[in-house]
Amino acid sequence: MKLHELSVKRPVAVVMAVLVFVVIGLYSLSMLKMALMPDMEMSMALVVTQYPNVGPEEVENLVTKNVESAISSVSGVDTISSQTSEGVSLVMVQFTNGTDMDEAVSDMEDRLDIYEAFLPAEAEDPMVMKMDTSAMAAAMMSISYEGYDLVQTRQYIEDNLENKLQSVDGVASVTVMGAPERQIEVVVDPQKLFGYRMSLGNVVASIAAQNQNLPAGNVIGGGKEMSVRTMGKLQNVKDIEMIPLTTTTGQVIYLRDIASVQDDYSDTASAARLNGENSISVSISAESDANMVELVNGIIDTLDKAVAQNPKLSYNMTMEQGSYIEESISSVAENAIVGAILAILILLLFLGSMRTSLIIGISMPISVITTFIGMFFSGMSLNVVSLGGLALGVGMLVDNSVVVLENVFRRRTVHGEDAKTAAIRGTGEMFPPVVASVLTTCIVYVPILFIDNMMSVMFKQLAFAIIFSQIASLLTTFLLIPMLSARVKNVEEQNQKLQFILKPFSRMMEYLYQKYEIALRYVLKKRKRFMLCVMGVFVLCIVILFNIGMTLIPSSDEGTISVTIELPKGSQFEETDALTRQIEEVISQNENVETVFSQIGSDTMSMITGSTSSNSSSITVTLKDKRRKSTNEVVNDLRAELSQISGAELSLESSNSMMGMSSDAVSFNFSATDEDALEEYVLAAEKILAGIDGVTETSTSLSDTQSEVRLYVDKNRAAMYGFTTAAINQAVHQVLSGTTASRFEDAGSEYDIVVLYPEDYAETVNELKALQIQAPTGRWVAVSDVADVVVEPGYATLTRVGQKRTISLSAMLYDTDMGTVTAKFNQELSRIPKPEGVMQESGGTYEIMIDAMKSLLLAIFLGILLMYMVMAAQFENVVQPLIILFTIPLAMIGVVLSLLIARMPLSVVSCIGILMLGGIIVNNAIVLIDFINIARKEKTEESRENILVHSGLARMRPILMTTLTSVLGFLPMALASGGGSAMMQPLAVVLLGGLSVGTFLTLFVIPVMYSWVDDKIKKHRRHK
Repeated sequence: MKLHELSVKRPVAVVMAVLVFVVIGLYSLSMLKMALMPDMEMSMALVVTQYPNVGPEEVENLVTKNVESAISSVSGVDTISSQTSEGVSLVMVQFTNGTDMDEAVSDMEDRLDIYEAFLPAEAEDPMVMKMDTSAMAAAMMSISYEGYDLVQTRQYIEDNLENKLQSVDGVASVTVMGAPERQIEVVVDPQKLFGYRMSLGNVVASIAAQNQNLPAGNVIGGGKEMSVRTMGKLQNVKDIEMIPLTTTTGQVIYLRDIASVQDDYSDTASAARLNGENSISVSISAESDANMVELVNGIIDTLDKAVAQNPKLSYNMTMEQGSYIEESISSVAENAIVGAILAILILLLFLGSMRTSLIIGISMPISVITTFIGMFFSGMSLNVVSLGGLALGVGMLVDNSVVVLENVFRRRTVHGEDAKTAAIRGTGEMFPPVVASVLTTCIVYVPILFIDNMMSVMFKQLAFAIIFSQIASLLTTFLLIPMLSARVKNVEEQNQKLQFILKPFSRMMEYLYQKYEIALRYVLKKRKRFMLCVMGVFVLCIVILFNIGMTLIPSSDEGTISVTIELPKGSQFEETDALTRQIEEVISQNENVETVFSQIGSDTMSMITGSTSSNSSSITVTLKDKRRKSTNEVVNDLRAELSQISGAELSLESSNSMMGMSSDAVSFNFSATDEDALEEYVLAAEKILAGIDGVTETSTSLSDTQSEVRLYVDKNRAAMYGFTTAAINQAVHQVLSGTTASRFEDAGSEYDIVVLYPEDYAETVNELKALQIQAPTGRWVAVSDVADVVVEPGYATLTRVGQKRTISLSAMLYDTDMGTVTAKFNQELSRIPKPEGVMQESGGTYEIMIDAMKSLLLAIFLGILLMYMVMAAQFENVVQPLIILFTIPLAMIGVVLSLLIARMPLSVVSCIGILMLGGIIVNNAIVLIDFINIARKEKTEESRENILVHSGLARMRPILMTTLTSVLGFLPMALASGGGSAMMQPLAVVLLGGLSVGTFLTLFVIPVMYSWVDDKIKKHRRHK
C-alpha cells in the first residue's frame, strides 16, 4: 500500500504517526543549543613569544624569523604572517580549510620545541593558541562597591565573586582589571650602593636567597622518619628591611642601610571607567561548546544573588552576547511567523474556504516542528543562519501541499470523482513532479556540503535546515493532505463571511486569466522578437551585476560601537588617560549613546599577550534601544565630532559578532627589496585610497614609528672591564625597569618584591650616558665608557607576510563596499609608476570574499548540473530539462532588479540566495511542462498552441499560489533592518526579486521555449 493510500484508508494511524513526529520535534527543539552563529573552527593559530624589553628589530631577527622557520614545514600551512613589537612576537598561521587544528597545534608545538635552542635564553617559551569564535569575550561588566576604593573592590571580587563566576557552566576564564596590584618596592639609594661597592644584582640575589623554605632531608625521631625543612620565608614587610647583605670587604650590613622598603602598589598600567566613573572591569570568556545564552543568564543570576546578599555591591553589563543572540533569534522567528501567516492568508484568497486553507496551513507548523528532529540529530544549533533558512523556507513548505490539494480538487470538479478516489488518484498523479521538485530544491545544496572555506562551512547549517524542512514537508504532504482532503465535502463552497474580499479577488483573477491568454498567444506568434527582448534584458542585468559592488557579509546593527585610541609609542599612561577622558566626554554628549565604558592600557596585542599598553585604550559604546539613527550612522557622526581631537589615531567601527569577518574595512600589503622606494610608493597609495568616496581613517604601518635609544657596545672597551653585551644590558635594565627579586606571601596571596632605583634616576638620555654600572671586576664605570648611546628612529611594529617584510595600508569604509573600493583603488594605483620589485596583495576579508565567491559560483554551476540530471531522470528526456533550466537566467533579472532597488552590493549571503533560487524557480516550470506532456497525450487532436495556452491557464493558479506563499514568506526578512535578520536580509531580497520576476517570465518563456524546441525536434526528425 502506497503512502497516500495509507493516508486515506488508515486515518487514525496516520494521525498518531504525525503526533509522534510533533512530540519528538518539540523535545528536539528544547535540546537545541542557542547561538548567534553556527560553530566554526577557524583554521588559524597564533604563536606568542615574549622577549621583554627588547626592540622590534631584535625580536624579529632573534625570535620571529626562527618561529616562522619552525612552523613553515607543518602540514597544512597556507600562509604565515607576523607582527613584531617591543618585547613581543606574534606569528599568525592560516591553515588550509579542513585541517585538523588539534593535530596542527600539536605539530607546531613539537617543531617549536626543537627550535627553542635557537631562541635567546631571556625569551619566554612560545605559546601556541588555536583561534575559534569563542575567543571573543562572552560578557564584560563594570563592578563597584560602595565605600571601597578600586583596590579594595578588586580584592573583594577576587575573594568573593571570581570563583562563583568561574563555576558557571560554560565559563572558560574570568579576567579582572582596573586597579593597581600590591607590590613590595625596595628602592635603593645609588650613592650608598656605590659607597658599599655593591651592585643591584647583589641586593636581588640576597633577597631571593633569604626568602625561601627549603627541604634539607630526613631524620629519625621517635621511631619515625621525619622531613627536615629550613624555614626562611619572610613573615612581614619589616623582615625585608632586616635582610643582611655582605659587602665586597666582608662587612655585614642590612637592607635598610642602603634602601627603603615600601608596601605599595604597582604603577597604574590599566584602568576602567563606566560613564566617567572609575570601576573594576571583569571580562568572561566562554568554552568553545558553551550555550552562550545559558552562560550569560547564569552570570547575571550569579551577580544578582551576590547583590541581593550585599546591597553595597553593584554591577553594569557593558557587553554580553546572550541578549543579542536572543533578540536576533527572536526577530528571525517573528519573521518566520509573519511570513507563515501571510502565506495562509494568500491561500485563503485563492481557495476561498477557511477549512481548505487550514488543511494546507496545518501542514506548515507540523513540517517546521519535524525539521527540529533533523537539526538535533545532525548536531546543529538554533542560530541566525539555521533559523533563517527555516524562516526563508516557511513559505515553500506549503508549495507541495498546494499542488497536491489543487490537483485533488480538480479531479473532483472536472472528473466528478468521489472524495476518497480523488484524494488517492490526485495525490498519486502529483507524486513524481512533487518529489522531483523537492529533489531539485534540495540537490542544489549538495555542492555546499563539500566546500571547505569558512563561509561555506557557516552556511552548511542553512542548507541542512532547508533540506530537513523540505523532507518534512514531503512527508507531511503525502501523509496529511490526502486524509484531510478526503473529508472536505463541498470543494466549491466558499466562506460567505469573506465574500467582500473573495469576489473582488475572483474578478481580478478572471481578468488576469483573460489578459494572460491574450499575451501568451501573442508571444507564441512573436517568439523570436519576444526571446530577443528577454535575452537583451538578461545581458543588461548581468553587466549591471558585475558593476554593482561586492562585500563579504552585511553588517548587522548590534547597537554597539568600538573605539580604539592609540597615542604615539612611548606615551605615558597619564597622557593616554587624559585624552581618553576627553574622547569620552564627546561621545557621551551624543543623544543616541546610553553607556560609555573605557579600558585604558588595553589594545588588541595586549589582550592576546595578557600585557598592558600605556599608549592605547579602547572604548565600548552602547547605544540606546530606541534611537533615531542606525549604528553606522552614529559611527559616522562620532567620526566627525572626534575629528577635532588631535594627538592620537582613532578608529571607530560598529561591533560585529562575526569575528574577523568585518566588511567595513579594507587592507592591502606591500613588499619589496628596496624599502626606501617601497615607503614612498605606499605613502602615495595612501593618498589615493583616502581620496575614494566612502573611505575614512586610512593608516599605514609606516606611521607606527617611535624614537629609540640604542646602545652600541664597544666590545673592546667592554672587554677591558670584563663586560659582555648581555651583562651591560642586564645592568641597565635593572636600573631602568627594576627586577623582581622574590615573592612575599601574605594572607594566602603572593606579591612581587621589586628592587629598583628611584623613579627620577636616569630619566634622560644624558643621565643614561652617565649611569654608573658595576663591572664583574668590581669597578664602577659609566655606560658611555663601554657603549655609544644614540637616539635613532625605528618602527614600533614590524609586519611580515609570507616571511617577507611588509608594509600594510588599511582604511575603514562607510556607505560603500569592499569590491568597489578595491577596484577603484587598483585602477587609480595603476596610473602611478610602480618601483621595480614591489608586490601588492589584498589583505583583510577581501581574499576571504573572493575565495567564497569563487566557491559559491562553482557550487551554483554544480547545482545546476545536478538539477539537470534529476529532471532528465524524471522526464526520461534530455531536452526538456534544458527548457526548465532556462528559467534560471530569467530569475537573475529579478535578482539584479531587487539588489538595485534595495541598494545592496553583491555579497556571499546574496550568492547563497542565488544558489537557493536555482532550486526553487525550476519547480513551477517542472509542474507546467509535466502538465503539458500529460495534456498532449490526452488531447492528441488539439493544436499545440491551444494545449500550451490551456496548460498555462490551468497551472497559473497553483503557480501563483506557490509563488505568492513563498514570496510572502521571504517578505518580512527582506524588510528587516536590525538584529540577526540583517545578515540574512540580502538572501531574502534576492529570493523575493528573483522568484517574483522569474515566475512571471516563466509563464511566458516556458511555453515559447517548449514550442521552439518541439519545432526543432520535428525538423530534425524530418531530415533523418
